[in-house]
Amino acid sequence: MQTPRLALPAALVLALSLALWLIPPAIPSALAQSPADGLGNQITETGPAWTGQWTRRPGTTTWDATYSGGTGQPTTMTVTVSDTTLTAVRTSSADGNLCTYVGTIQADASSVTGQATCSQGNSFAFTLTVTDGLGAHLHEQGPSWTGEWIRRPGTTTWDATYNGGTGQPTVMTVTVTDTTLTAVRTSSGDGNLCTYVGTIPPGGGAITGQATCSQGNSFSFTLTPADGN
Repeated sequence: MQTPRLALPAALVLALSLALWLIPPAIPSALAQSPADGLGNQITETGPAWTGQWTRRPGTTTWDATYSGGTGQPTTMTVTVSDTTLTAVRTSSADGNLCTYVGTIQADASSVTGQATCSQGNSFAFTLTVTDGLGAHLHEQGPSWTGEWIRRPGTTTWDATYNGGTGQPTVMTVTVTDTTLTAVRTSSGDGNLCTYVGTIPPGGGAITGQATCSQGNSFSFTLTPADGN
């Protein structure tokens, strides 16, 4: 004797099919990257009577901050960048004081200065320092050439010129995710578009890695912060 099959109404079948189709595929955590805002993952805040440490939640524009001095209350913020303006909006604060920071990204691309206004009526000046940022100038050492990378202020776009090798200027988009630097050439005088992937050591310093290129070659590289040189 066969068990009778339960027939689902056609409308229910259609609704279930649409629901499954609309669910976006999960993105593996290994592919999650920080937004290309040039802020890295750690920022130090200096206020009138306190310092704070902002830490990005990986792959998001949400940051958690803890403080030494002032009220010392932890906060959560949404941080965005438009051109050379940084805006940080506190979405929660242990003391209930929700502040909005508006600052200007300086030419060194690693510091931000501005003013914050708060829901409890106070305001204050602040300085932010991107503590794992790349600064505005990197020196590249390749197998048979050296290069100078210069950041376009307030962006993740860098222009590079070379001494040795093909000697062709390039333009790159450079991002940092955790301890990994990725630099993608978006244009090159010789048409060879390379992707650099390197490891940032604890505490900063020289970045080492491997680049692979559209013309089939690959090479090892070292990038050294060169601000002030």
